[in-house]
Amino acid sequence: MNILAVDSSGKRAGAAIMKDGNIIAEILLNTGLTHSEMLMVVIDKAFELTKMTPSDIDFFSATTGPGSFTGLRIGISTIKGLSMGVGKKCISVPTLKAMAEISQLSDTLIVPVIDARRNRVYSSLYLRNVEGVLSQLITDSVFEITELYDIIKSFNKTVSFVGDVDIIKNSGIFKGITTIPLPDSHSFLRASHVAITAAKLQSEGMFCEPEYLNPNYLLPSQAEREYNKNNQ
Repeated sequence: MNILAVDSSGKRAGAAIMKDGNIIAEILLNTGLTHSEMLMVVIDKAFELTKMTPSDIDFFSATTGPGSFTGLRIGISTIKGLSMGVGKKCISVPTLKAMAEISQLSDTLIVPVIDARRNRVYSSLYLRNVEGVLSQLITDSVFEITELYDIIKSFNKTVSFVGDVDIIKNSGIFKGITTIPLPDSHSFLRASHVAITAAKLQSEGMFCEPEYLNPNYLLPSQAEREYNKNNQ
């Protein structure tokens, strides 16, 4: 089974191809260009290196949020177009769930974090057992920093933060919690993590027709905020 996975939820643009459970290609760009400029470049390069085409892919996957509103839209529309072109199905990969795959620590609270601005974060909590099975403990949500601290503290466990960890460090309120820092090279989401998550979701029957692949922003977009403001 072949899976194409893309991530455009943050500053980086990435694409990975998984073949029968193994990552055979992964391309990552962090050049400062827009996702509309970068994403097809990394996808085309992944196909070139593997001598594959979209027709060889069984499932197309993308991070669907939370994350950059524009980045998510570009990634999802790109994957929709590719999958529709060859008549294949899609896999919606929650960004925080894919981020949790970064940490392989067991019996440690895995906390993916994305900066939502105004002292808020998108986050969730995961726990990996000794067999390596990852379980989600709370639903993806938007939290005030202090609220997230209270939730984490209640579990009384060592914590592994992944993602935008600087906002956690700079808050100054997490000093009483024991944390295990990850190397910088393992602190951000890669398309390979998206592919790994997509394969697990596919095995659970969690896939859809391309038209049903939609973003989950968790917060209203700027256009929605302006509309609501103008119609109050």
